Amino acid sequence: MDIKINTGRKPGRLPKPMILLITVLFFAVGILLIVRTVHNSTHLTAETTAVITDVKIEESVRHDSNKNKALIEVNSKEEKIDRVYYPVAEYTVDGQTYSSEGTVGSSNPDEYKVGDSLKIKYDPANPSEADLTGGSAKGGIIPAIACIIAGLIGGFIFLKS
Repeated sequence: MDIKINTGRKPGRLPKPMILLITVLFFAVGILLIVRTVHNSTHLTAETTAVITDVKIEESVRHDSNKNKALIEVNSKEEKIDRVYYPVAEYTVDGQTYSSEGTVGSSNPDEYKVGDSLKIKYDPANPSEADLTGGSAKGGIIPAIACIIAGLIGGFIFLKS
């Protein structure tokens, strides 16, 4: 005996509330990225040179997507360890030394080396607030635009369903 339950939606489609939630989340992330970028461009106006004092490594294990079970053996053929490298740098403003950890990492282990110098931007009113990427506005605007476009597409899908 076959029992079929009618959920009122086509197979493979997300329910309307889920589409709306995803749409709102994309818009929210886009707006937050724009706010952060505007804040950085208006507050992080002073520039100095910092010296990398440490490199933090964040590791994550990626499993083969065809496997449904967790793998025990590390570095087997079914999994890969991904590493992201984040710089920790020190800089001096008005005789006071500050330390800041980068929020944007690199998958290239040679990107950041202890002892290397890099240009940073900081807030002259609060020198402990710094951006180790040099304050490039592209770092926040491009993902913000992508999130807002994804939100628009989600909104269009929501209205069409």
